[in-house]
Amino acid sequence: MNFKKIILFFSILLLLLCARLYTSSAEVYNQNFQIKNVAFKISLIETAYEMYNVNLNDSNSYEELYKNSSKEGYKHYKWLKNTYNSMDPDMKKKLRNIFEFNTCWNYINEVLELKDDASSEEIVNKIISSKNLNLNMYLKNDVDLFFNYFSTVYFDSYFNKYENLYLNRATNLNKIILNKNIDIIKFIENVSGLNLDKNYKLIFYYDFNPLQSQVFKNNNTIISTVQLDTSIQDLISIAFYQYSHYIFDNFKNNSDLLDVYDNLLSDKFFTSKYNKIGKDYYDFNIWCEENLIAGFSRYLDYRFFQTDSNFTSYAYDLDFYNYLRKINFNPKNKNLSDVCIDFYKNKMIQAPLN
Repeated sequence: MNFKKIILFFSILLLLLCARLYTSSAEVYNQNFQIKNVAFKISLIETAYEMYNVNLNDSNSYEELYKNSSKEGYKHYKWLKNTYNSMDPDMKKKLRNIFEFNTCWNYINEVLELKDDASSEEIVNKIISSKNLNLNMYLKNDVDLFFNYFSTVYFDSYFNKYENLYLNRATNLNKIILNKNIDIIKFIENVSGLNLDKNYKLIFYYDFNPLQSQVFKNNNTIISTVQLDTSIQDLISIAFYQYSHYIFDNFKNNSDLLDVYDNLLSDKFFTSKYNKIGKDYYDFNIWCEENLIAGFSRYLDYRFFQTDSNFTSYAYDLDFYNYLRKINFNPKNKNLSDVCIDFYKNKMIQAPLN
């Protein structure tokens, strides 16, 4: 075999290997349900925000929360504290300015269209050029100087240290989802009797923050951050809840249902819960819908996992879940919209007992 043939042989071998690697990688994800590694574009901002919280926003209460989250969570907390203590005093002021002016969610929402491993310079440029954030000249300067400093001096090495741990976890979970042939959208459609756009996509990104997840929506894509110890069952439950919002969009303007929402204003128990835990986040109609969505998503959990639930987040979400089980909800017998109306009408009859 002459030299040219040897070169050709190894070139073909390399192409075949790359093709196999590409195919393997392409098969890792379910199109509507993806679990991804920590993304630098998200975690750089999220971790800086954690540092702001634990050091500048009632830090005493956070230590116990991180300690109770996990061993790794508490190590993360100590890194946040030690890193902040070693930072340049001027950079500490810039950190405070950045998150006192705007929320972590708003900053991250601006960089989601960047590639996952975008550099700190790309992240900074996206933030300071954003028309949505409307940053003044001084804050743009703080963002520029702080994030490039934080990335270079501290965060790059921290990110690289743990990246493979999260990548391996994501790869394993995606393989399990594929091997079990779990089709989230098909299951929801079968149970609800309603159709979802097949282009809907839910992407989970692992994040260093062990206490809080954040959700972003961009057209037909839902993005949620999750913790390392989040189980497949938890991920599927999150998917049920998020996709249920799209299911309820099918009849959110139903006039009969909206009339029922208006009548619920006379339900003292329901309105007291709204005033206590819902008013700051929802208008009243969305509050009515959220109770139904939370209950329905829990019913999806029950149908999928065959496990019971007695947890409540709102006012009537647990009651709606139990109602769906009691009537053995089947969309062939009565559509979901009518079932929601019947449920709330029954609650209003019982309202004086609350």
